[in-house]
Amino acid sequence: MTIGNLQNEIDIRSNGRGWLQKTLLYTLLPAVGLLVSFQTPYLQGYSNSESGPVFSNPRFMPKQWVDENRPVPHISNYAFVAQESQAQEPSLIISEFMAINGSKPPLGAGDLLDEDEDSSDWIEIYNPKSIAVDLDGWYLTDSLDNPRRWKFPSIRIQPGQFKVIFASGKDRDDPDDELHTNFKLTGDAGLLALVKPDGETIEHDYEYPQQFGNFSYGLSSGAAVLATKTKLIAESSPAKALIPTDDSLGLSWTEPSFDDSQWQGGITSVGYDYTGLIGLDVGAMRNVNQTVYIRIPFVVEDVSVIDELTLRMKYEDGFAAYLNGRELGSDNAPGRHELTWNSGANANRDDNLAVNFQDFDISAYKDLLVEGFNFLAIHGLNGSLGSSDLLILPELTATELESVDISSVTEGYFSRPTPGEKNSGAIPNLGPAIRNVTENPPQPNANKDLIIRSEVTETFEPVAGVSLVYWINFSAGDIVTMLDDGLHNDGAANDNIYAATIDADKYSPGDMVRWKIISYDTQANISYNPFFLVKEGRIQSPEYFGTVVADPSIRTKLPIFQYFVENTSAAGSRSGTRASVFYDGEFYDNVFVRLRGGYTTHGRRFEFNDGHHFRFDPGLPRVDDINLNEKGNEPTYIRQVLGWETYVNAGQPGSLSFPMHVRRNGRYLAVRIFIEQPDRDLLRRNGMDPDGALYKMYDDLQNGRIDGEGIHRKKTRLDEDSSDLLALAGGIDTRNSNRDTFVFDNVNIPAAINYWASSVIMHENDHTHKNYYAYRDTWDPVNNPGGTNEWMFLPWDKDLTFGINNGIGGVIADQDWPGDVRSPSHPFYGCSEHQKRDRQWNCLIDALHDNEVIRRMYLRRLRTLMDNLLQPPNTPVSQRKFEKRIDELRAQLDIELGSSGWYSNLERIKSDYLTVRRRHLFQNHSIHNPSYDQNAGIPDAQPADVTVNFDSIDFNPVSGNQDEEYISLHNPNAIEVDISGWMLQDGVEHLFPPGTVIPRYGKIYITPHAMTFRNRTRSPRAGQKLLVQGNYKGHLSSWGETINLLDSNGRLVNTLTYQGEPSGQQRYLRITEVMYNPSEGDVFDSQDYEYIEMKNIGTAPLLLDGVKFTNGISLNLPGIILNGDNYLVVVKNQAAFASRYTVPDDAQVLGPYEGQLSNSGENIKLEDSTNSTILEFGYKDGWYDMTDGMGFSLTIENPMNSEPNQWDSKNAWRPSANPGGSPGWDDTEQIPVLGEVVINEILAHSHAGDPDWIELHNTTD
Repeated sequence: MTIGNLQNEIDIRSNGRGWLQKTLLYTLLPAVGLLVSFQTPYLQGYSNSESGPVFSNPRFMPKQWVDENRPVPHISNYAFVAQESQAQEPSLIISEFMAINGSKPPLGAGDLLDEDEDSSDWIEIYNPKSIAVDLDGWYLTDSLDNPRRWKFPSIRIQPGQFKVIFASGKDRDDPDDELHTNFKLTGDAGLLALVKPDGETIEHDYEYPQQFGNFSYGLSSGAAVLATKTKLIAESSPAKALIPTDDSLGLSWTEPSFDDSQWQGGITSVGYDYTGLIGLDVGAMRNVNQTVYIRIPFVVEDVSVIDELTLRMKYEDGFAAYLNGRELGSDNAPGRHELTWNSGANANRDDNLAVNFQDFDISAYKDLLVEGFNFLAIHGLNGSLGSSDLLILPELTATELESVDISSVTEGYFSRPTPGEKNSGAIPNLGPAIRNVTENPPQPNANKDLIIRSEVTETFEPVAGVSLVYWINFSAGDIVTMLDDGLHNDGAANDNIYAATIDADKYSPGDMVRWKIISYDTQANISYNPFFLVKEGRIQSPEYFGTVVADPSIRTKLPIFQYFVENTSAAGSRSGTRASVFYDGEFYDNVFVRLRGGYTTHGRRFEFNDGHHFRFDPGLPRVDDINLNEKGNEPTYIRQVLGWETYVNAGQPGSLSFPMHVRRNGRYLAVRIFIEQPDRDLLRRNGMDPDGALYKMYDDLQNGRIDGEGIHRKKTRLDEDSSDLLALAGGIDTRNSNRDTFVFDNVNIPAAINYWASSVIMHENDHTHKNYYAYRDTWDPVNNPGGTNEWMFLPWDKDLTFGINNGIGGVIADQDWPGDVRSPSHPFYGCSEHQKRDRQWNCLIDALHDNEVIRRMYLRRLRTLMDNLLQPPNTPVSQRKFEKRIDELRAQLDIELGSSGWYSNLERIKSDYLTVRRRHLFQNHSIHNPSYDQNAGIPDAQPADVTVNFDSIDFNPVSGNQDEEYISLHNPNAIEVDISGWMLQDGVEHLFPPGTVIPRYGKIYITPHAMTFRNRTRSPRAGQKLLVQGNYKGHLSSWGETINLLDSNGRLVNTLTYQGEPSGQQRYLRITEVMYNPSEGDVFDSQDYEYIEMKNIGTAPLLLDGVKFTNGISLNLPGIILNGDNYLVVVKNQAAFASRYTVPDDAQVLGPYEGQLSNSGENIKLEDSTNSTILEFGYKDGWYDMTDGMGFSLTIENPMNSEPNQWDSKNAWRPSANPGGSPGWDDTEQIPVLGEVVINEILAHSHAGDPDWIELHNTTD
């Protein structure tokens, strides 16, 4: 290729499927000095020019699914190893699987989440046969020691169809819903097998290599092309820039002929305040213009060979691009006709996104290129005039495509997964299989050799050699031959376990040791472990295994966090660099690290690769990124920790935090504060919907606007705009006459007042206009059907707490500043009447404050936290929680920080803040001190035996929608009552979250679905300023029941027993028989003989209009009448049922129903015409062996039982009296009680000379 002057890159690309990143067709091994050319893999068998290859290697199963345009290969010679080898066509294959699923909304091509919105592993099964295959009784396993690990239900896969099963560990086998195995796939080398119903025969399996985040693995087609990429514009390319002062240039500046000789010159990237990235500084545009014009020349020698053109951009905030005067497109920019010489970006772009390339396919414009000089013009856009930074860094890449002959189907990685679709060309795993490499060994001592082992086996050709390549810190690598001779710590000879030793004299205490395994076969096919597949972007793959040599000189009581980075200055920039991390015995390689924080808390943010998330606590889920904060504005290092712990102890969702001893490149760096990143992981850990709208806020929400000090940064639901946040700002606007109504209907009031009160306890003084997140429990009919659409706060940076305040010297705790609207220490701090020192206030806090009812609720919650956390002034010193925690942190940090000055600053938190704060809140602002200026009126402590009454219930809403039901509680007291941690039990289940306060003489409405309740057409409903809380578990019974109210200590506060009004359908309709696993038939599938029998146990006719099955199966009954003592049978397949059963004339048969009954047991729910439950129960296949495929049905013992809950018990059921059940007939005959030992099976006439036999079964437990 003759384009430009830049280095070529060789990639493999599948036809029409997108890039397969960094395929190793040609790999240079610097440590060995060996250039290896990979050979195309082949399979045993012969070639047929008309129909393609015939395969006999059981590892690979090609079929037309791999490529619609390739001929269908013969599969008649597909052989399985068995006692008697016999060529046979395989029934099913595992065509693709993903072991490290990093999918996140918004979903892109190849992304897949399960029904719980979790990024679970998945397995794709394909049917290559010409007939349908029933998976009933088949198995999936990840261990040959347990081939029956997970059993399939009865589902059919049609010819040429796929079935995706999630390997989530959730163990779900309802054939009508998603299937989930009871195991997860390992991201390390592992095994995955599909096992036939005999539980022994392996139909198809993989012994797969290491897996990578968002790459799937499986069988590829032979369709691939060789792609040669050339950078026409690389980083540090010559560029010119102009900050325009008017519109006189129009678009002439984008033309190749334009004279830019007077423009400012430099190299890309263009911008300012991006340390380490800027080659052309245009900081002069700040506060002058949001626009900068950029021109970049480049040379093309031969345009005819260019097949594709890609523009790659790192940018903040927006841009429009032009090629030789023609507009290519834009991002985060005004439309073409609105874009002017002084335009700005549509929104601020997150720094985290800005420093990573985003690709734009501009192949449609490749014909604009000319041979010789060309010009790329960029209209750079900032988010605001005063924006603190700008980044415009383009790369332009041309691609030449050339056909490559890969004539056989093989295993490999897919950069674009295709769950449920045909696969394409893969990145092959060509060389020997490298598994079970020594990873995270016990931390070695400096005087002890480090032994590295690995299992290496042939894939296509015999193994020719295995090498260990290792590095000490960032020195040049070294290479050691690994041996399998039984003499070098490798175990037995020739057992495929290879070993090598890294001598102890190569490293010293505190050194980082990294290694990888390289193996090649007799045809020079090479493999690596780690494979280092993903090399670009923020999230990549590990390149090495590693550890850190123990350093006995380290003295600390803190957790030790070690990281190693070659370019320390880049790690301190927002563009970031790569690093290795060692913590708690685990090594994380090729991690992204960058600068984080605002004006006072500069630290580092670490982002971990998919499949290798950070384990900061063995008892908690791993996280994908973390923050290590500096001390910020406070001198003790403990205020951030105390602040975050205060939120946790108050029940406020927030980040976990603790101090760390941080070492960089083997040496002590500093104490840093670990801060959990507010993201989907944090939301999930706190029991919140991870797909709710989450915004990092730089705004006080005043005047109905969301563009304050900075532009908010949306963290979730990125496929949506910010209209929900704008609606919040409009609803709480002080000018909105319906402000109070909006707050009651759209704000999570308990969470909001709990956050406010927690912040006041710690004197948080920097969260009015920034340093907080806004979260909405966004309703979604699929992903979050229980969403409330309510808003709440989540906290962020906590250094300005416990008396530290920007602009005010010393430690403050009681500065109310009478006569001044600014009052940093006031209990109402944050509202318009009690502002920050620089007159900042938050409009949502103001809305809470301005409503008298909510304000009093807030004061009650504040008093609760004062009593529980801050504690009254007369609390004995030995029992004061904050002081004790300060002493604990002092002991932890003393080795690193201990000094007289530090000790003094710790004591000042106790004396100057906590002592004063207690007096200020408990005394100055007490309700008994009205003469104190601006007295808040904090109430007395809540009585321990306070009473709350049940008020009213609606167990049968007139709409028929049971989600509109409610229970109301009434507070008969003249004080607000904090019921945080109280519970409703028995009839329904509900735990009142922190911050739940009932107003004096007021009510709270509790409901199973807050949104549905608010949408009621009659009172109580939305728009009435009601305190509403959802969502309790269960529904109120129409039969009547008892509900108990308990306080947080388990004290029974009150009890409600109500008389129900069950409908006639609830009173008299019963399920009496269930045939969930019928015996085999001659014509129909066994499941086609399923049925459920119902009976009218009353004497009068019963109208069944509106009766429906809503779980287990799906069926809406028509308006038929079922006479007294008569039966109705609903069936899976009417023809199958009629072929096996005859029912009496007075019995009715309906069908087919949708879905099928699970052979392993499930829940069945039957509802009446008002959507109230008639019966809801679960059955299990383990209740009786006779009902599980042996032809007997489950039959209710007593249909007249007046307790519908009894249907959920095994004791209420028995096997049917006769094989096949008795649909439509009265089955009152009792089957004989089985003895302890029964004859289970016999063989009366055998072949091959085997003897006859009798099998006995012990039926007891």
